[in-house]
Formats: sequence, structure tokens, C-alpha cells
Amino acid sequence: MREGGIIHSAVERLTNRLRGDSGLRELSLGAGSAFAMRLGGKGMAYLFALVVAQTLGAAAWGRFSLAFILVNLGAILSLLGLDTVVVRFVAEARAAEDKTEVRRVIGRALAIVLPWSVGIAAATWFAAPFIADSVFSKPHLADYFQRAALAIPPFAVLVLAAQALRGLKRVAVSEFTQQVLRSALPLAALVGMVAFGSGDVRVIDAFLVGTALAAVVAVGALVWAVSKLPRAAGMGPAYPVKVLLATAFPLLFANSMIFLKGWIDTIMVGAFLDETAVGVYDIAFKLAALVIIPLGAVNSIAAPKFAELRQDRAGLQRFVGYATTAAALCAAPVFLLLVAVPGFVLGLFGPEYAQGAIALRIIAAGMLASALAGSVGVFMQMTGRQVAYQAISFIVVIASIALSYVLIPRFGINGAAVATSASLVLFNVVAVAYVWATDRIATVWTPGLLRSVWLGKAEVSR
Repeated sequence: MREGGIIHSAVERLTNRLRGDSGLRELSLGAGSAFAMRLGGKGMAYLFALVVAQTLGAAAWGRFSLAFILVNLGAILSLLGLDTVVVRFVAEARAAEDKTEVRRVIGRALAIVLPWSVGIAAATWFAAPFIADSVFSKPHLADYFQRAALAIPPFAVLVLAAQALRGLKRVAVSEFTQQVLRSALPLAALVGMVAFGSGDVRVIDAFLVGTALAAVVAVGALVWAVSKLPRAAGMGPAYPVKVLLATAFPLLFANSMIFLKGWIDTIMVGAFLDETAVGVYDIAFKLAALVIIPLGAVNSIAAPKFAELRQDRAGLQRFVGYATTAAALCAAPVFLLLVAVPGFVLGLFGPEYAQGAIALRIIAAGMLASALAGSVGVFMQMTGRQVAYQAISFIVVIASIALSYVLIPRFGINGAAVATSASLVLFNVVAVAYVWATDRIATVWTPGLLRSVWLGKAEVSR
């Protein structure tokens, strides 16, 4: 009876907190839908990897992973940092009920990104033989990389449209297009292509077809979301092209650092080891990334909310507390599962992947550190701290390159895992310390933060 009373009291307290705090309610509902979409997207992505791994082997997945790096890098260069800027400016224009400026921001961003991405794709096409031979010492991948170049424009447009949807608070739609469709459509294309032929080159072809279709759907969803905005004549700030680019360029460098921070290990594994090692390592990394799916879902809600609360420090700290607590509590059980049975999880992709068990454990530890640090990176980008974010990212990338260069030749994929995990910890420690020193906002999770959030007393330090 006593236990039932405790549970009833806890449920009642949580219900009252949700009713009384719009920020917590928005995070709970929005992050819940975003988490479901991200989980569905990850499921599709892993199913895509599973089909490739079991039918074509680890080497085929390794080749696709290296090609996917080129697509990501090309998309980052094509976006020029505008994907992050669009979230912030669209959120601000929407909050000011300025539908006209929302349209202008999105239209200007697309008008910049689309032709630029075509140019980046063309440059990548011609540079593919050089990249395959000189960077990876695998000249046979030149044709594969050229096919990957064709996916850069639709991939960039897909990301930009999904980010604009986030700024409009259409988080579920954004996550569905960027997470679920981005994997489900290539998977459907792959299944169809495998049924009518063979050859692992069809993996990148399936990705190209699926990404193009997902981009079309994302743009259509964005047009629909803008049409649903109220017709109120708001008087929000104006964001001409000059302002968009001036704000975006620092983020381009920062996003490039994020890319390198996330992919430098795979790039260097590809440079030092064979394609099978790349495939095994990439699957281990993707599984470890399950730990931060909750953080990604929370960030989808937090990014526009941080921009809205920039002038309300007390409200900002409360929302940061909610976000960090949600990410940390959801990440912990996933981390424990991966650490407990890494061989079993990897074995689902095939017996050759079991050799990545140690790497999986090491990377998962770094991912847990990211979850415990909360939305610190998004916080810095959405609150005008992008220059500091850029500097921290640059330092971390240099450290990651140095560690990878030393550890991978000696310890193989386990050395790459150590370099990755150490880099994640370094970034989050420095970023958390910087935010605390400059804004007196605590983003890192502690038991005390859990208690303060539960009691509704997460306040800014004085």
C-alpha cells in the first residue's frame, strides 16, 4: 500500500509539473515524437546496413561508408552553415508571426544551396580518382566516389528542408523526412535493385535514388508547413542574404569541424586499414551512437527553444535542465546494454563483425559522456556562441587526428575507438566549462540537477 502511494504521488507530481510548465510539456511531447522518429530512422538505417552486411559483406559496407563520407562532406560545403542558421532565423521569424520573412529566409537559403551544391558535386566528380588513389590508396573506388558525388545536391536540400521544418516546430515531420525517409527509401531501392542484379555498386545507387526521393518529400512538407502558418502580419526582424551568410560562414567552419570530429576516425581507418576493417568499425560506431539517439531527439526540440529563451536566463536554465535530464536518463540503459553484450549485438550483422566488440564498448563510453553533457553544442550555436564553438571543435579535431595517427597503425580499429572516445570527452568537458564560465548555465547532468528539475527549481546561478 505504501509503495502504491509513493508511485501515485510521483505520477501526480509529474502530471502537475507537466500542466504547470509549458517548457517541460513541450519538451516531453516534442522530444517523445522526435525520439520515436529517430528510433524508426535508426532502425531503417541499421536494417539497410544489415541487408548490405549479410548479402555483400563487411568490405561492401566499408566501401559505402567511405563514399558516404564524401556525400556528407559535400553537403556540409554546399550548405555553408545555412542549415543551422535557418533553424534559428525561421524560429525567430515564426515567433514574431512574420510569415513573409519565414518564406524569405527559406527561399534565400534554398536559392544559395541548390546551385552551390551542384558545383560541389561536379568538383567531387572530377576529383574522385585523386581522392580514391591519393587519400585512401584504393584507386578502384574512383567510380564508386563519382556515383556518390551525384547524391550531394539532394542530400544538401534534404538537410536544409528538414532544418527549416525544425525552426517551424514541425519536429515530427522534420525527423520523419531526415531520419526515417532518408534510410527507408534507400532501403526500398536497395531491395529492388538486389532483386534484379548483383554487385555492391548498387548500394550507392540505391542511396542516390532514395535520397533524391526523400529530398522531394522534405521540400513538399516544408511548403505545406509554411502554408499552415497564420496570416498575422508580424513585424519581426529582417534577414537579407548578407545577414544569412555573415551568420552562416562561422558555422560552416564549425560544421566542418563537427564532420571531421565525427568522421576523422573512419577516414583514417580507411587510409591505414582495408575496407573490411572500415566496415566493421563503422557498424560498431553506428551501434554505439544508439546511446545518443535520445540526445538528438532532445536537441530537435531544444535548438529553436534555446533561440527563443536567449533573453530569459532563468527559463533557459530550467529548459536546459529538462533537456539534459531527459537525454541522460534515456541514454544510460542503452549504454549498459551495449557494454554488457557487444559481441551479440555486432553478431547480428554477421560473424566477421564480432571483432569490433572492444571498439563498441570504448566508443559507447564516449557517447555516454556526450549524453551526460547535454545539449551543450546546440546551446552554443543557438545563443550566439558559435565562434567559441568553432574554436573548441577545431582543437578537438586536431587532437583526434593526432591520436588517430598514433593509435590506428598500432591498435587498428580499437585505436580508432580510443581516439574517438577521447575526443568526445575532450569536446564536452571544454564546452561545458566554457558555457558555465560565460553564461553560468549548467548543461552537464548531475543527481542534483535531476532533483532540481523534479522539484521545478532549476534556476540560473547568481
